Amino acid sequence: MKPTAISILALFVSLLSLGSQLKGPKSTAYFDKFLVPAKVSDFQHRMDLANLDAVRERQDYTMWNGIGTPLVVGLTDDHKKIIVRPTVVESELPKEHEGLRTALYSVAYSAQGSVARNFDLTTDEASHVVIVQFWRMGNPQHAKDWSPIYAEFADGELTFH
Repeated sequence: MKPTAISILALFVSLLSLGSQLKGPKSTAYFDKFLVPAKVSDFQHRMDLANLDAVRERQDYTMWNGIGTPLVVGLTDDHKKIIVRPTVVESELPKEHEGLRTALYSVAYSAQGSVARNFDLTTDEASHVVIVQFWRMGNPQHAKDWSPIYAEFADGELTFH
């Protein structure tokens, strides 16, 4: 190319650049920054969906028979099981044994269902990979052998701590 052609091309590019600078920055709406793909793992996304599902299922009440909404809190250390924790208020739990067992089983099976629906598991698979830990509210300083876990439901069995 001739030097004049290169000069004309450089002048043209400079004019385009100057024109775009004079035009000013394009304003964007505030919420546009949230419309980009999120950096969330598939597990985190499904965990959030299971928690949302659990909340929707129990939207009429926050505590039922002294038991709160079961929320997925994470995985076991070996990543083979999902931990779900509803909170319990012992003073509000049913006093009779059968009523207590029925309430705990009801919440445990509901939690398993939420996890199964959102992690593409069958009911049978969920019964083996979901651990429901009924978590006590508070931490009494005077109790010696106090555990935050009131009861645990795993592999279809309910055990009290």
